Amino acid sequence: MTKDEIYQDVLTLKKMNAPIEIKIKMLNGLLGVLDDIWQVVGITQEALTVFSSYDFQRVSKMGINRAHLAERHQSYKVLLEDSFSSSEWWEFFYKNNLTVLTTSKENMSKDLAWQKNYFPIDPELGLFKSKGFAWTHGQKERDFLIALHKAEAIN
Repeated sequence: MTKDEIYQDVLTLKKMNAPIEIKIKMLNGLLGVLDDIWQVVGITQEALTVFSSYDFQRVSKMGINRAHLAERHQSYKVLLEDSFSSSEWWEFFYKNNLTVLTTSKENMSKDLAWQKNYFPIDPELGLFKSKGFAWTHGQKERDFLIALHKAEAIN
């Protein structure tokens, strides 16, 4: 699907009589076709430490999440209730769907200190691309994490 097609579907979704909670779930499913839905722009020290204990591989149930910098539910509600042109809609969407790799504990904590203290990851590197609710984690992601870990060990 193209972004224009997704936007047209969003306009249809906005007209539906379904409760906002249902619309948000539908929007989430619709956006799942994108490979850049939740861009990773950073990683916390705690998450980097967890990765190091798994030789920088992604392992099931290792306790790493993509944590949103902006509250996703509220952002999706705005996207469904406010008026935007297509370009404005996508700009708001991407600005409010930036994520940081965190531990599950950090992600679930009410203490959001991690949001101000993480190692940045340039989205232009194309790392940790979305794959459904997961992310891709191949050799280039592993190499990046190893280099970051080494650099932090020196500092």
